[in-house]
Amino acid sequence: MGSFLFLFLCFLKLCVCGGFFVYASFRDVKCREVSNRVWLLLLPFAAGFAGFDVLMGFSLWWIVGSVVLNCVFALALFYLLGLGGADCKFLLVVGVLFACVPFAPLLVFLVASCFACLVTCSVNFVCNLLEYPYRPLFYGYKKSSWFTKGLMLFLCRRVDVSRVDCVRFEPAERFVSFYPEELFKRGLRPFGCGRDRKVVSEALREAAYAGGISGSVWACHMVALIPYLTVSLFLVVGVWAWLFLV
Repeated sequence: MGSFLFLFLCFLKLCVCGGFFVYASFRDVKCREVSNRVWLLLLPFAAGFAGFDVLMGFSLWWIVGSVVLNCVFALALFYLLGLGGADCKFLLVVGVLFACVPFAPLLVFLVASCFACLVTCSVNFVCNLLEYPYRPLFYGYKKSSWFTKGLMLFLCRRVDVSRVDCVRFEPAERFVSFYPEELFKRGLRPFGCGRDRKVVSEALREAAYAGGISGSVWACHMVALIPYLTVSLFLVVGVWAWLFLV
């Protein structure tokens, strides 16, 4: 396939499917959910472009093998690392749409993860610095190590109890008891509560309603990953197209 034809094909793919990705990003930020209709509409376009890649000169076995490997990688992230369902579907569509680009979902995911980590840690750190003059950040957490507290400054932030709903914010504390006289027995969990997050969130709200907790608690921001995946996709495809031309 000629270099300029390949570049035009990549540009066409982004133009045709980019709107769907932007819409999915908007939905992910707004409500952390993306309708399956978006991916069902995208899949025929992705499959059609994969077939067009074969007609333009790419080996059929290369395209089929690339699609299979990309799908295995996306599903592995979903089942092993707990990647969100919409994020996994995004990578599956990318794996079919850009089957001509080796390991496209892997590259997109790595770039998006680094970008999301950098932005989230920076925002958390700034928010915690702005919060510090008004209230002690680690009052009542004397048993936690300085290393844990350092992680908390970058991975978590202080938010009002009412905002901890496991949709946008996940609790980053553990409690021995939720009774007011024992609430000082609190610990920090820089990476969130994992599978216990819903139970802890409900207990936090009950304790706040009963007057046992007031003010803010530590929480992890549940990052909307699809916007980062979308930006990374444009970046990876642009760099790959430039390298192909060179």
